[in-house]
Amino acid sequence: MDFNFTDSDRDTIDLMIRYFRVIKARMDAAGYKTGAYGSGHAHQILRDQGLIDYSWISASRAFSRSSAFHRSGDWHLFQNQVDREWFGETGSGCRRGLPIDTNVQNMFQDADVGLWRGGHS
Repeated sequence: MDFNFTDSDRDTIDLMIRYFRVIKARMDAAGYKTGAYGSGHAHQILRDQGLIDYSWISASRAFSRSSAFHRSGDWHLFQNQVDREWFGETGSGCRRGLPIDTNVQNMFQDADVGLWRGGHS
C-alpha cells in the first residue's frame, strides 16, 4: 500500500480490505503471520480490521496519517532512508555502490518482525 490515499477514496480502502482478507485467511491457514508495507493510513485501517500482525511504514512521511501512526508506536519497522549507496568507495568492487534502503525496528514492540532464523522452527 505504498501510495497516498484519504478517507474519501472509498474504492481504494474497500479493495485493500478485500485483498487483505484473502491474504490473511491464506496466511493464517498456512501458519504464517501477515504484514503490510505502506502509509500510516493503510496500517491503521488494516490493524483496526484485524488483517495484519506487522506494520512496516514506508519512508513517505507526507502520506496520510504516516506521522501519526509512527508516533502511536504501533509499528514494527520504519523505512527511514531510501536510495542510499553502500560501500561505493574506490576498491570496493562497485562503481557506484550498492543501492539500499534502511529501516529501523521498533524496540518497544514485544515481537519479532517475521524474519526466519536458521536452526529455529
